[in-house]
Amino acid sequence: MDAYSGYNQILMHEDDKAKTSFIIERGTYCYRVMPFGLKNAGATYRRLVNKIFTEQIGKTMEAYVDDMLVKALKRADHIGNLAEPFSLLRQYRMKLNPSKCIFGVSSGRFLGYLVTQRALKKGQRDKWDEECEVAFQNLKTYLTSPPLLSKPVPGEDLFVYLAVSNSAISSALIREELGAKHLVFYPSKALLDAETCYPKLDKLILAIVVSARKLRPYYQAHRVIVMTDFPLRSILHSPDASQQLMKWAIGLSQYDHLYYRAKQKLQ
Repeated sequence: MDAYSGYNQILMHEDDKAKTSFIIERGTYCYRVMPFGLKNAGATYRRLVNKIFTEQIGKTMEAYVDDMLVKALKRADHIGNLAEPFSLLRQYRMKLNPSKCIFGVSSGRFLGYLVTQRALKKGQRDKWDEECEVAFQNLKTYLTSPPLLSKPVPGEDLFVYLAVSNSAISSALIREELGAKHLVFYPSKALLDAETCYPKLDKLILAIVVSARKLRPYYQAHRVIVMTDFPLRSILHSPDASQQLMKWAIGLSQYDHLYYRAKQKLQ
C-alpha cells in the first residue's frame, strides 16, 4: 500500500505555518499541510506511520516511510489483517493511492525486492534491448558533441538573439559566413526572486545588459545587431522609462555600435 501524497496529509502546526511562507506575484502564501522538501519531513512522516501502526508493524505489517506491506501466513487471515490498518487509516483520515496499491497477491515488489511466500529475492532488472542501447548511445553522442563555437573575423557584424522565461534569460551571439549562422557565445543568467516578476520587455532588455557585460570585448570591437520584434530601443530612450530602465540605457550607451533589427528565423 502507498499513501497518496503522504507528506501533504500532515497538518502544519499553527506556529510553524509562517515558516513555510513564499512570495509570488499575487501575494504571500504559506502551507497549511506539510510540504515536500522540509529537512525533517521524512522523519516526521515516519513517526506518524510508527504511531498509527504501532501494534501491527513487525506482526502483520511492515512499513518503510510511505510504503506499507500487509502480510499473512494464510490467505484466510489476510482480510482480517487488512481490516485493522484500514480502520486505523480511516480513524486518522489518511488516504491511499489506489494506483499504487495491490491486494491479495502471493508475491510482489517491495523496496526493490521481490517478496514471495518462500524467499526474498532481488527484483528483476528491466530488460535492456537493442532499442535501449541505440537510444543510450545516441544520447551519449549528443551530450558529448556540443555546438562548436566560432571565432569572429575582425570588423564583421555580430547578431544577438534573445530568449527569456519565467526563471532565466539567455542570448546567443551569432556570426554569419557564406549565408550560414555560426555560434560565437551563448551567455545566460538565472533570475533572482525580484527579477522573475519583471515584464517580458524588461527581461529582454536585461538579457541584452547581461550579454553586453559578459561579452564586453565583442561589443566594443564589432557592430552588434540585436534581433528582436520588440521596440526595445524606443523603450530604453522613452522619457517615461523607469529608473531601472534608465540605468540599463546608460550602461548600454557606452557601446557605439549597438543596433536593433527585426528578428529573422534562426536556423
